[in-house]
Amino acid sequence: MSGKITDEQRLKRIIDKFRTNIHSSKPVYESYQQMTTILNRYTTYKTYKQGCRIAVEGLKEFSIKNTDPENKEIDLILQDLLTIFVNNVITKNCKTPEDYEFIKIEICKILKALKIHNKPILHNSAIILNNFTIAVSGFKFGDPLVHELIGDMFYESEMYLEMERYYVLGNKDSFTKYVNFLWDYYVQNKANGIKFEEVLSRVIFSYTFIENIKYAKEGSQELLKRYSESTTSVEKSKKNLSISFFADNKYLNFLQLLLIVVQSKNVSFFNKIKAEYPEQASVYSNYLSYIGEIYFNIKPQQAGGQGFNIMDMMKGFA
Repeated sequence: MSGKITDEQRLKRIIDKFRTNIHSSKPVYESYQQMTTILNRYTTYKTYKQGCRIAVEGLKEFSIKNTDPENKEIDLILQDLLTIFVNNVITKNCKTPEDYEFIKIEICKILKALKIHNKPILHNSAIILNNFTIAVSGFKFGDPLVHELIGDMFYESEMYLEMERYYVLGNKDSFTKYVNFLWDYYVQNKANGIKFEEVLSRVIFSYTFIENIKYAKEGSQELLKRYSESTTSVEKSKKNLSISFFADNKYLNFLQLLLIVVQSKNVSFFNKIKAEYPEQASVYSNYLSYIGEIYFNIKPQQAGGQGFNIMDMMKGFA
């Protein structure tokens, strides 16, 4: 019987040795140096899949070790290892759709295990992984599944603004999580004065800004359904429009009509709704300017050279 060990056995030995080392009394920096050395040995097309497995296990073990929120050392190590993983192991070796599908699975494993306490470092680490998927996934904003998992990570860290951005750009599951979050946020804060139109406008504007009308419709309909069940101010519209008419809340009527107008892409209807709801049009003027540009080809008027940033609306979640 040959004494030669297989690649799988060698890989297991490497991972087991690293795992023993990181959970010993040795300085954590030694484990960091050990992991960087190992990763940089698995950077060819022939070996990158083994490098992915090592990276997943290494990042997982560092995350388990990362128990002190006040100490940024392991947070910084995790960020640096992610950078090495992306730059040295996967970017140059992602040559085919099959390569990307394999790598995406490994990235998902990393995101499910990753534990970074420092919020700026967590923000930067998410960007590192998402930028890779922007470059190679074929999705303009990055892979929707990766967005969902990044959103989950931000939710757990109570970084709700960041969570919102990634959930909106995510998949069907992240859409459901986002709608549930908005409703829960409204229910928990309505006693403090939050109005329902504040959450309804978020789901409508967030998805119309990225031209995802389907989710804007479904999200607004689900929120309106829940709201209608909790209020007595709803009346059926007398017109042949699929909206819930609120006699005492023009904001809710305006937002629903706006979504219908956006789908029509009729600029006359767009101007008419703004004229009929001047107060609401004024409150949402920046958002309407952007909608006018992308759906009705209306060139926005910019004051002082300041354009509209679509992420400006994503504020207010504490």
